[in-house]
Amino acid sequence: LTLVPEIALTPQLADRFRSRLGPGVGIFHSGFTNAQRIYGRSRVMSGDIKVVIAARSGIFLPMQDLGLIIVDEEHDTSYKQADGCPYNARDMALIRAKMQEATVILGSATPSFETYMNAKKGKFRKLDLPIRTHGGGLPKVELIDLKQHKLAKTSLLTGPTLQAIEETLKRKEQVLIFLNRRGFDTFVLCRSCGHVFKCPNCDISLTHHKSAKDLRCHFCGYSQESPPLCPICGSEKIFFGGIGVQKIEEDLATLFPEAVIERLDRDSTHRREDLEDILDRFRDKKIDILTGTQMLVKGHDFPGISLVVALCGDASLHFPDFRSGERTFQMLTQVAGRTGRGADTGKVIVQTFDPEHEAIQCASTHDYETFFDYDSRLRSELLYPPYGHLILIRIDGVNEKRVESKAVKIAAAARGIAGDSRRVFILGPAPAPRKKLVGKHRWQVLLKGADRRDVRSLVAELEAAGHLKSRGVRISIDVDPMDLM
Repeated sequence: LTLVPEIALTPQLADRFRSRLGPGVGIFHSGFTNAQRIYGRSRVMSGDIKVVIAARSGIFLPMQDLGLIIVDEEHDTSYKQADGCPYNARDMALIRAKMQEATVILGSATPSFETYMNAKKGKFRKLDLPIRTHGGGLPKVELIDLKQHKLAKTSLLTGPTLQAIEETLKRKEQVLIFLNRRGFDTFVLCRSCGHVFKCPNCDISLTHHKSAKDLRCHFCGYSQESPPLCPICGSEKIFFGGIGVQKIEEDLATLFPEAVIERLDRDSTHRREDLEDILDRFRDKKIDILTGTQMLVKGHDFPGISLVVALCGDASLHFPDFRSGERTFQMLTQVAGRTGRGADTGKVIVQTFDPEHEAIQCASTHDYETFFDYDSRLRSELLYPPYGHLILIRIDGVNEKRVESKAVKIAAAARGIAGDSRRVFILGPAPAPRKKLVGKHRWQVLLKGADRRDVRSLVAELEAAGHLKSRGVRISIDVDPMDLM
């Protein structure tokens, strides 16, 4: 069983497995219809399929004689199921392998801190791959300080970046451009009264999609027509701000009219066939410049890429999450790894407002261990993973006052049970950074301790005393949360 974090990776991987192992290789993911999934499960149960490539839910497939589980890009947060019954497919792989006496391989060029710490402690066996499969070296990374370089009028493209793209195209080589922002404009407001167009169900700005002429919420799917007038004051002074990957695609088409330019994101790949078509054409060098979001950075192998550009390398750096530095380092290292897969090492350009930050500096030198040591010092002082253990209690509901009240009561009860022992720290109650999603107001209480048993026993006592039950609100318990937003 091979798990991958992104559906986009399954066709490429399946082709490689079949070329080595023959036809008994199956694919399983959420993009299939119910009938396809039922048929796939029956073939797995019967033993017709010996090798399965799957997304995170594949960990529950009924493989009878399981000998090996590979978790590719094990650090990826996509392995964590946050809704319904929270689970991490990477951790479930370890549990299932223990139950069925199988072997697990956790693979990553940027392992999660938890996995790396387990390897350092000897709990996992660490295997280093110091040489890339094609034998080439790691790509050179150039940092461009956005405080020093003037941006083009409407986009995030600087002069050095445009020059590098032009030179690459002249050599008939391919360019990959990464910006983790969907849409054309990332917010819309009225210049007369200041009204910002927000999703009525979520506490976030709507994103403008120019081709569809609408504004969309990327969390709940709400959409509305792009307005000619402000609904509050009736003004025509509607301002479209921020830059999404669709705007970058349009700017590139204007700047390089002879180049074939495509975009890879959720909006351009509604069907599985669209995704496979774009990837195949890029691999066959029928596309000169491929722009896209995080779908681009997860394990794809394109030997023709000689230039990779991360337009806003620090976009995720200052999120209110202790893992923001780790995720920025991982993202930049992974996107840099898309180039230099042929004979040449390739080149990477990272545009950033914070080039001196340790995460960006270490990513530019491909230095995982230095970054781990740096970020670990901060985490060990504050008892964040892998030095401490977390359980997130999230309270959500349609009535904001009721949600807040319940969160306050849970936090008070937790403090009462914990007493003065200082073995478990209770953080909150506080509104979640995304205070409202899909029509639900959200508050949270975070429990943190050095010993996992102490944190778990506190939750068990809260549950036994009835503090985690309530009418009109939903209370979810997320052990080892990956998303604190």
